[in-house]
Amino acid sequence: MSYTFIYLFTRLESFNSLIRNLIIISILSIIGLIIFFFLEQDSYVDGEIKNIYSSKIIVWIKKIAVLLILCTIFSVTIPTTKEAAVIYLLPKVIKNEQCQQIPTNFVKFLNLKMEKWLNEQIGEENL
Repeated sequence: MSYTFIYLFTRLESFNSLIRNLIIISILSIIGLIIFFFLEQDSYVDGEIKNIYSSKIIVWIKKIAVLLILCTIFSVTIPTTKEAAVIYLLPKVIKNEQCQQIPTNFVKFLNLKMEKWLNEQIGEENL
């Protein structure tokens, strides 16, 4: 495992929060541009000027909408640090032979403890 991998692994939370912030900024920008679009429709009498501003606003709304869609996709697909740890470690734990022996060893341990407890209970009842 390299230092770069460990560094990027620890930065996943920051990257996810950055993407969430970009989503919020994109939504607020679209709302602001839509409001500006409707306000500009009423303020200009000359049709050409109104159309120039309207087309520029629509272009910006489309660009921000694309950014919003990309950020949403990244937000959904990029795992958090905990999720990445599970993704990285779970296959290694499952493939590890010692970890696979834990259930059988645990059952043997429980059987021994149960027998000891039963023997103690039987011994107390005989007294």
